[in-house]
Parts: sequence; structure tokens; C-alpha cells
Amino acid sequence: SMLRLRKNLASVSAWKREGLGIWDADEDVSRAIAEDLWLKRAVAAPPEGVKSFGVAFSMDGSRLAIAGAVAHGDDEVHVELIDVGTKVGGLAPLADWLCEKDDDQVPRWRRASGIVIGGAAGAAVLKQLLLERKVREKWIRIVNTPQYLQACAMFSEAVEGGKMSHLSSEGQKVLDDSIGIVNKDKRGGWKSTTPDGDETPVEAVSLALWGARTGKRAPSGATDKGRALVFR
Repeated sequence: SMLRLRKNLASVSAWKREGLGIWDADEDVSRAIAEDLWLKRAVAAPPEGVKSFGVAFSMDGSRLAIAGAVAHGDDEVHVELIDVGTKVGGLAPLADWLCEKDDDQVPRWRRASGIVIGGAAGAAVLKQLLLERKVREKWIRIVNTPQYLQACAMFSEAVEGGKMSHLSSEGQKVLDDSIGIVNKDKRGGWKSTTPDGDETPVEAVSLALWGARTGKRAPSGATDKGRALVFR
């Protein structure tokens, strides 16, 4: 696992932080991603490419977030936060949204390379709901702990290495706020540094990015064009 992690972390500084837990003495450890670096990765419009969805549940299951990623160019990935919420009212609306058909009667999940789910509190339930709606099982990937930690590390490395972009629009403020309050725990996973902070948006985009980078399944149908948010 460590060798695989090292292979995916191109820079020595990222390996020290994500793999060895060594932080520079003058580094602000209140947040894992510096504000100026995050702002530098913002773009006005998303690129076209192969999509992937990421769904993250909080440890206690009270919160969830769904995000999307687009793989394009030379190992580059664009990420967007789609929505955040709670499990109040059940997960059926989320499953319905992922299975919603377009004008060509192609369900949303078939236009992506996969759906990546993290968080034991809701992952199995959401998978079952998707299977009941005829989503093919090979499209659903529930990550284990090493895969989750790899997703967090890959996201950090992509930000630092300039291989990731995100929207600069006001609609992404929840993601911006989450980036501002998350750091890494001792394992290398995301954690909130404030009592009322929410780490699930960053976890969701990390899972979506991981899915876009590691998925090998070709989506069905054409890519969306001319839309402000490619996942809406």
C-alpha cells in the first residue's frame, strides 16, 4: 500500500506529508490546502472529458455530499461539488437522480465511468438502491480504507501539482468553505478542524477524482456541451 501511495505522489514534499506525516515547521497546519493555491486552481468553465461521480458519507452518517470529476488532457482532472445534504428522508432521491434519464433516454450513471462511494454509514444502502434501479454493479465502486486514503492523497497531489481544476462560480462556495476547514488526520484522511465544519464535500471531490483517474470503463452516450455545470 505504501509503495502504491508513493508511486501516485510525484513530489517529495507530498510524500513527506501524505505518506510519512512530516509537515514543515512553518507550514500552516490548520488547513491542508493553502487558500492562495486553491484559488489558483479555479477556472471559469469546465472542460469536456470522461465523468465520474463521488459520494461521501460522514462517519456518523448524518451528512453526505455528491461530487463529479472530469478526466481530460494529460492526467488532469476537473472537479465540481454537485450537492450536500443529510440522510433525512432517505437516499432514494439521490439514487433517483443518478438514474434520471435525458432526452435520449440514457440514465445519468451511464454517461459516467463509474460511481465511487465512501463511508460505511450509507455506502451499502445506496449501492442496493442503485442496483434496484438497474444500475450495473460494475459501475458502483465502494472504496475500502486504503483506497479512500489514496483518494485523499491523490487529490492533494493534484492540487499541488497543478493537475486539478475547480469552478470559480458562487455555486461552489460550499466546497470552498470545506477546503478552508479541512486538514489530514493521522491516517491521511480528511478531517474538519472546526466543530461545525463539514469535510464531506472535500471527500466527495476526492473520491470523484480517484474514480476519474483509476476508472477504465467507457461511458455511454455523448458528453454534455455548453453547460455551466457539466453534472447538473
